[in-house]
Amino acid sequence: MTDTLTPEARPLLKWAGGKTQLLPEILTRMPESFGAYHEPFIGGGAVFFAIGPQRATVSDTNENLVNLYLHTRDSAGALSESLRLLEAEFNSLSPEEQSEYFYSQRASFNSAAGGSIKKSALTVFLNKTGFNGMYRENAKGQFNIPFAKTKKVVLPSRQQLDSCRAALNKADILQTGFSSVTERAKSGDFVYFDPPYVPLTKTASFTSYQATGFSMDEHKDLATVFRRLDDSGVKVLLSNSDTPEVRELFDGFTIDTVLARRSINSKGSGRGTVAEVLVRNY
Repeated sequence: MTDTLTPEARPLLKWAGGKTQLLPEILTRMPESFGAYHEPFIGGGAVFFAIGPQRATVSDTNENLVNLYLHTRDSAGALSESLRLLEAEFNSLSPEEQSEYFYSQRASFNSAAGGSIKKSALTVFLNKTGFNGMYRENAKGQFNIPFAKTKKVVLPSRQQLDSCRAALNKADILQTGFSSVTERAKSGDFVYFDPPYVPLTKTASFTSYQATGFSMDEHKDLATVFRRLDDSGVKVLLSNSDTPEVRELFDGFTIDTVLARRSINSKGSGRGTVAEVLVRNY
């Protein structure tokens, strides 16, 4: 089955390390046909929304991210109302008031009940007004990104939500770890992995998008899952940074180098165009 690209379903979030700019490189390397689509690190969902697969399972371990997609699929109207209110309130304030508003909403987000529409709306709002569009949690599981001094915020419109909802209506949305994909993916299916990247330097790691982080041991486990899927006849594509460790983990598969512009690094000298890899078994 060949899927039809649906570029009108644009990502709701500006996700750190998101794949929007690399879509041409990724889409040209997709298999010509496949059964179901699986994306275990859904993140901003740029690849999923671009493909618009007819059968899919998207997942992540981040509860707030998963709930945002569930609300987009099942409660788009209520989510849209919450987003419009946040947008109007923020844009009516002075710069000083906007900063205070951001931190009050961040505190509200950290105390809000999990699974609420309010928390999903705040997930989007904080993503759009926080520094570099990052999502990061401290050891207590609290969102701790500072204000980006945004003067005006434009949150996803109802039309954008509906476009994403149309794509998500064809997907199962799960809160689960990446290794569980081996229980779902069948021969002929297509799996795309976009994990938190192996850091290029000791100061370049921004992978703590939730309190538990993502360790090198987990990257090794991911390589094992990749090989297990390969043995099962599943088509697999993976993105990661271009490091000796990544190349060693996926030795024996096709590894293509691509260039991406990244703006997240603790030092300005570490920003700019960096080499990444796309690994595939087909």
